[in-house]
Amino acid sequence: MSLAAEPAERKRPYNVPTDAQPFQGKWYLAYPGAESWTVANEKCHNLGGSLAIIDSEKTQEFIAKLANRRIFWLGATNESGDWKWLDGTKFTYTNWMAGQPSNAKNHEHWLAIGKGGQWFDIGQKAPMVQGFICEWKGK
Repeated sequence: MSLAAEPAERKRPYNVPTDAQPFQGKWYLAYPGAESWTVANEKCHNLGGSLAIIDSEKTQEFIAKLANRRIFWLGATNESGDWKWLDGTKFTYTNWMAGQPSNAKNHEHWLAIGKGGQWFDIGQKAPMVQGFICEWKGK
């Protein structure tokens, strides 16, 4: 199943898994599994990528399709007090659920995409999270 609207001639970088989907110069792959945010982040890093970053409405729509109505980790934290993507950039686009971010009990410092495609903050070891999405930069 291809979700990509990228030209077929775009070359996949050597370190990107063959089932990753291209979108706007990056490659994405959803990994199912109930991992903590830290473990998911480490797994993406070990694969040569990072947890997915959403910087536009178009990327949001693409990532929501990849998540396929499941709850998945994204690549952002607010451990320092401000929400930032793993690459250090501040949010330029958001899609928060109503009432979010809430930082309930002062321990919800990690970002997830919900079943409706909206975002919420959550604790790092959340049993309802069903996986994570890795991204790789194109070359």
